[in-house]
Amino acid sequence: MKTLLIGSMKKIEHFFKWMNAANEVFEVMLIVSEDMLETTKFQCPVQPLSYMSEVKNEYDIVFICSDFYQKLGHVLMRIGFTKEQIEPENGICKYLSKSDIMTYYAETIYETYEYEKTEDIAEVGAFTYGQLLAKDYEE
Repeated sequence: MKTLLIGSMKKIEHFFKWMNAANEVFEVMLIVSEDMLETTKFQCPVQPLSYMSEVKNEYDIVFICSDFYQKLGHVLMRIGFTKEQIEPENGICKYLSKSDIMTYYAETIYETYEYEKTEDIAEVGAFTYGQLLAKDYEE
């Protein structure tokens, strides 16, 4: 699928892992970045956000990896993209296996809420739990 990625380069670089794990082949044709204009994982052109006015409806799917998903989605619909073509970052889950979906959400939660991931083996088997790194003001 011809793919357009829009958003924060940090999120787009993290997204690379899940695009490779997907059951579909995504051919990233262009990245429109809201911050950095360099990528270490993709072999395609990177343009600044101001390039949005020149984007044509020639992509099968657009993933928006940004906190401004709704605003960018409205801009894309004005250009001529349909709602079916525009996906949020977690839209990649449609193309992942069940175990990868669980791993995707676990990693997203750990990263978003700054959990410290701890894994260990106990008599009950392997387990994982998160410890919130937020400060406790009760002390």
